[in-house]
Amino acid sequence: MKKIFPLLLLAVLFTVNTAFATGKDKKEKAIYAFGIGTSFSDTLVYFTSIQQLPGAKLDKKGFLEDRSLYSYELKDYMSKIGLMHRTCILFFNEDKSKLQKKLSKLQTQYLQKNKEIQLLDKSEFKFTDLEPDAVTE
Repeated sequence: MKKIFPLLLLAVLFTVNTAFATGKDKKEKAIYAFGIGTSFSDTLVYFTSIQQLPGAKLDKKGFLEDRSLYSYELKDYMSKIGLMHRTCILFFNEDKSKLQKKLSKLQTQYLQKNKEIQLLDKSEFKFTDLEPDAVTE
């Protein structure tokens, strides 16, 4: 009995510790993004609205996992509406207000370069929850 009690106590402590460790998972923060579609041979630059990315996660270094898929999604949309050969860029942040400042700064920079800005609202284009194999080039 003296040998079984320490093993039993150890097993109970291990079980309780494991149960509490899985309950401490960090709540995932929302990730917001906007995209830009531009061409070097055109003065028109397309900006999406700031949107929350469904199912998006950041890696350990703070980069958006599968971020290129969101750019390809915007590029595919541009191609479908007849705007071929667009360079599409995705900007993201967990802080929506910081992202809004970035959006305003970029729009100002493009206007200073005599570019025209076309805004795409959520009814025209919306980022979706993408699977890595969902978009192919």
